[in-house]
Amino acid sequence: MKECLEESCTWKDVEQCKGCGIQGELNCRWNSGDLLVFFVLAFPGMLGALAGAIMIGMSQGSWWPLIGYILFFLIVMGIGEIRFLCSHCPYYAEKGKILHCLANHGALKIWRYHPEPMNRLEKALMVIFLWLYILLPMVILVYNIAYFYLNAYGNMVLVSIIGLTVVSGLSLVAFVVVLEKHICSVCVNFSCPFNHVDKAVVDAYLMKNPVMKKAWEEKGYQLGFTSPVDNTGNSL
Repeated sequence: MKECLEESCTWKDVEQCKGCGIQGELNCRWNSGDLLVFFVLAFPGMLGALAGAIMIGMSQGSWWPLIGYILFFLIVMGIGEIRFLCSHCPYYAEKGKILHCLANHGALKIWRYHPEPMNRLEKALMVIFLWLYILLPMVILVYNIAYFYLNAYGNMVLVSIIGLTVVSGLSLVAFVVVLEKHICSVCVNFSCPFNHVDKAVVDAYLMKNPVMKKAWEEKGYQLGFTSPVDNTGNSL
């Protein structure tokens, strides 16, 4: 564990970034602005689902959707995702028990760091998790529309829940679009199934991180590009 921590350039002094040939190609340094963007995109859909679950509880006396949705995030996101996704990320290599990253910031690091790439099962779990993240809020909110319509709660209530559903749905679409176009394209968790950083950039980052490079090569990854040069003309 200690060796991995020492070899992760993401957590080395920022001075070591000077002259890096891939600087600007990756979000490989912690930045509060990038974290804020992720939160602003990710939270509206979640809050919409929570509001919808609370409506179910207040109107029907059934609180299991709210409890289930909260448990989903505590268990699947707070424990499961940290293992099958976050533990493979260079941000996870920082010393300490609290994760500092550009997405799941503040989560407990209950698992050890895994410098190797995600396996097929972990990738499948990540795909399932993202679909659940998108579909669960919509299922809850659409159910509310049907319930309030069938039970004649009045036009104001119905229009309100439809508006909440539309806003939540649009926010989820915006989240996925920005995730695909502007976040996954510069993310250092390279083995995530949604990551599409150029292989040349991945190779360059691995060359700067021997422990991660060794772990990836042991899983069959092959470097295959001409190393870029830094602004001094030296190969990385």
